[in-house]
Amino acid sequence: MCCDVLESSPKELAEYYEKLLNISDELEGKRRSQGFSATHNPDGTAIIRTTVPPENVLKHVEYEEPPKGIEVETLTDVMRRLHSLTAAEMRTLLKQVHQSGQMLHDGDSVPRFGNKTARHFDYLVAIDFECTCVEVIYDYPHEIIEFPAVLIDVRQMRIVDTFRTFVRPEKNPILDPFCIQLTGITQEMVDSAPVFKDAYRLFRDWMTQHNLGDTGHRYAFVTDGPHDLWKFFQFQCILSNFGTVPHDCRHFINIKRIFEQRVMKLVKGNGQSGIQNMLAHYNLSFEGQKHCGLDDSINIARLCIKLMQDKIELRINQRMTQRQDRNEDRRLEELAKSDRADASDYHIWHRKLPLKLRQVTRDEFLSEEYLDCDSCDELDE
Repeated sequence: MCCDVLESSPKELAEYYEKLLNISDELEGKRRSQGFSATHNPDGTAIIRTTVPPENVLKHVEYEEPPKGIEVETLTDVMRRLHSLTAAEMRTLLKQVHQSGQMLHDGDSVPRFGNKTARHFDYLVAIDFECTCVEVIYDYPHEIIEFPAVLIDVRQMRIVDTFRTFVRPEKNPILDPFCIQLTGITQEMVDSAPVFKDAYRLFRDWMTQHNLGDTGHRYAFVTDGPHDLWKFFQFQCILSNFGTVPHDCRHFINIKRIFEQRVMKLVKGNGQSGIQNMLAHYNLSFEGQKHCGLDDSINIARLCIKLMQDKIELRINQRMTQRQDRNEDRRLEELAKSDRADASDYHIWHRKLPLKLRQVTRDEFLSEEYLDCDSCDELDE
């Protein structure tokens, strides 16, 4: 078009000029109808005037440098997730972001970028059950007799509350002397305690008080090993005719597994419990009485706080599922060849319980694939 204009006659140039004026007037009219008008300074820069109501005008925000210390791995994970989200998932995510921003606006402390766990959870609930037992535990039907829980504020990295109730066993209501000596729980304590269904209801009421539920704060259960939830709790649900294991109890953080993967392998056979060995690594001593469920839970909470302070990510790493885990099957084959009593016991329970133990990879955790339910009706079959 440039060449055509240069070769045009004065009359044609005047027509081009008239067309440009008409187009300019048309655009200016559209801007005015939308609430904007523009003039120009002598240097040619635009002066924008607006008739938009003040409440609809965005506030001027100064440019700020992006936060320092965000890892490339974290950014990659975030970008990958965002690109794979559906519209519905994006709406859910934006709602969560809004809620998190509102919590910060309301005065909650801002998580430090080194606190990787705070990206996933607001609270952790440390649990360590005490159960009926005898000296030889081989294939013994354990029942929960102490139900403790310790609530950890992930952002503040501190214990904020505790829960505890004793539980009256129904299958074997009389405690074995070995159990009384080991746990310090007496027959009188359990005789006056609620049965498991009522104890569990009390626990859920306590969680509700702290807004821990489907629509509340983000939380995860933490245990010292897989047995508390996968073995003891699942078996208790069967004995108490729950019909199913509650969904949020089917996945959890095995802190011992994280410690051995990120810190060091634990020494076995030294007369110390796993909790004691983990505490000893940090030059911390066990507080309270061993085999007291509440004291064990408090010490698990102390370990959680120490790991978070060391910028170690606490994430869901085990879950219950109907599907078998081939790696776990191979591990069970090795355990079956072992002479260890605990290995034989583990092998028996893995075959007996309907929901199997499975590992959760970091990718499965970040994508929330571990939440896909494939185990809703096994206990009813």
